[in-house]
Amino acid sequence: MAVHTNAIVHGSSSAAAGSSSSTSTTSAAAATTSGQSKRKEIYKYVAPWTIYAMSWSVRHDKRFRLAIGSYIEEYNNKVQIVTLDESSSEFTAKTTFDHPYPTTKIMWIPDMKANLPDLLATSGDYLRIWRLNQDNESTMECLLNNVCYCY
Repeated sequence: MAVHTNAIVHGSSSAAAGSSSSTSTTSAAAATTSGQSKRKEIYKYVAPWTIYAMSWSVRHDKRFRLAIGSYIEEYNNKVQIVTLDESSSEFTAKTTFDHPYPTTKIMWIPDMKANLPDLLATSGDYLRIWRLNQDNESTMECLLNNVCYCY
């Protein structure tokens, strides 16, 4: 079993000559001011398999959420949803579901305001649309394939 480690950089801050400033590289930048404690800026998550595809969610109500797809040299692969537990500063797996073949691409629905259903698209052998509910349970909503192989 291959284990793959990913270091995920959320933001950076630098302090020079007694002053503090914050440079945001993503929405998770750690602001450092005199009244706030400094937050961890580099997070690691060790997946139980080699990662082939991943995508950040942009929803404001589901901060720091990442979908990752496995690369297992078999038919049965996995998609895992991980989120940052801000109290422990660690990424934890919220749900894992089966996916045939490795996911070549994963993308969340680009819905920053959370007005639309929580959807995730994966590709591999076919395009699949998944819906995640409030309990992070996934259901496949749609399987899109080309039924006509016309040459």
